[in-house]
Parts: sequence; structure tokens; C-alpha cells
Amino acid sequence: MRWKRWERLLDGERQTAEDVLCDLLAEELAGLLFTLPPAPEEMEWGEARVRARFEPALRSLPRVDPPLAALVARLVELDLLREHEAIDSLFRTDAHLGVCPTSAHVTLLHFAWQLVTDQLLWRNDQLLRPLSRAKLALVARRLGTRVKAPEPGGRS
Repeated sequence: MRWKRWERLLDGERQTAEDVLCDLLAEELAGLLFTLPPAPEEMEWGEARVRARFEPALRSLPRVDPPLAALVARLVELDLLREHEAIDSLFRTDAHLGVCPTSAHVTLLHFAWQLVTDQLLWRNDQLLRPLSRAKLALVARRLGTRVKAPEPGGRS
């Protein structure tokens, strides 16, 4: 049973260390997303403005569901690729409202987007050879694939 954790590496096709790292980061971020929102006392606030914006709302935010998690992953990817016009368009056209029916969901979306981006960048800073922005965007894309809800009939 000790090998169960490594079976996907042993049984699968060959992957570069960078690809394995991208998968592990996406897995970690998926775990983080589905624990949101945290209790306010569990948060380590880096910036006072972020704390002022989100701390009062934390207790009333809903849980992250798969569609919201997938949208967070997409926003993180666009952010890392510096696709600011695409992000602006998403919010300007209210495309996010299908996933965020209430203002609490919108607040959760912004909170999760910032938290996941910060966590990914922090992890990248810890690496001896940091990943490029394109590779970090790939992590976000893989995160999006991981968190999507399975389709009816068992297909994902």
C-alpha cells in the first residue's frame, strides 16, 4: 500500500519532472479550493487591504462548488497569462453570474482567485528553479480540469 501514492507515476507514460510538479501543484490547489472559505482565525493576512476587504465576509461565504472552482482556475490562468482584457470582459458581461448567483458567491470568487494565485506564486518562489508564467498557467489549467464536476452518466 505504500506505493499507492506513486502508482500514477509508475504505471503512466513518462513525464518530465516539471510536468509532475505541475500536477502536484494543481492537486494541492484543488485541495485548498475545496476547503474555502476558512475560519477568519485560520487566515494569515499578508496585506491590510486584503484583510479589510475579505475578513468581515468570511463567516457568511458559501462553500466552493465545482463550477465556481473551475471559474477560479480559469481566472488564475488568465491572470498569470496577463490576459487582463479577457478578465475584464468576463466581469463586464456578467458571465460569472451563472456560477455566482449571489453577492456572497462573487465575494468568494474574488477571495478564492486571489488566494489561489498567491499560493501558487508563493510555492513557485520556494522552488530552486521557478516555473515560467506559462507553466504556472498550465498548473491553473490542470487545476480547472481537476475541479470540474463530473458530467451526468459518469463522464468527466
